Amino acid sequence: MVETAQPTIDAPGWTVWLSGNGLIAAKLDGADRERRDAYFLALHASTETLFRQVLFIGFRLNRVPYKDAQAWLHHHDVTPDREKYPKRFDRLYAVKDVSWDSLVAGNRRLSRALDLWHDYSKLIRNHLAHGVRRYSPEWVDCAISIDQILLMELERSMVPVVGGSVAHSLKDLVPRLPVGKSGRNLADLMGVKSKTARPVIALVAAQTAVSALMQGPET
Repeated sequence: MVETAQPTIDAPGWTVWLSGNGLIAAKLDGADRERRDAYFLALHASTETLFRQVLFIGFRLNRVPYKDAQAWLHHHDVTPDREKYPKRFDRLYAVKDVSWDSLVAGNRRLSRALDLWHDYSKLIRNHLAHGVRRYSPEWVDCAISIDQILLMELERSMVPVVGGSVAHSLKDLVPRLPVGKSGRNLADLMGVKSKTARPVIALVAAQTAVSALMQGPET
């Protein structure tokens, strides 16, 4: 007897929400919803994108220039956790008198989805991405639902804070984000010493080395 594929089911409101939030829609463009594992990995990457976007907007609210904000996030990029991320959020959103704890506490669905994201989705993602183990469809479907709900609820909770969607064009925020001011001391703003710049990937050097390897084993 041939098993029939289990239908994919999105969280309520997901399709409509995604159509109105271009940042996440662009990240998922080309992701095949029927290929559960691949879709979930793309979706989970999108949750981290949104967490990062929230911090980026926080930098801009503190009048940090666009390039400086992007550079800081690039060199200090870590998977959102229960300790460092809230502290970073609190520093950046002090100008709005909003803390991470108060934001999460104000939305029970966000609070529950966030706990599940930390305790379930992140583990599934790590196991799949690193080939630790495979999961049956119901496991992955559960993780997909968690991440979809987290994206929708985080975006919804941030609307009154920033005046619009953090998952769409920032030009639509009301009021508009302030103009950046050069010379901001980001180490002082974030309470974190600057890290050594990440290594630059040297494509040409890598291609040269790979070309030599492609010649086959040495005799």
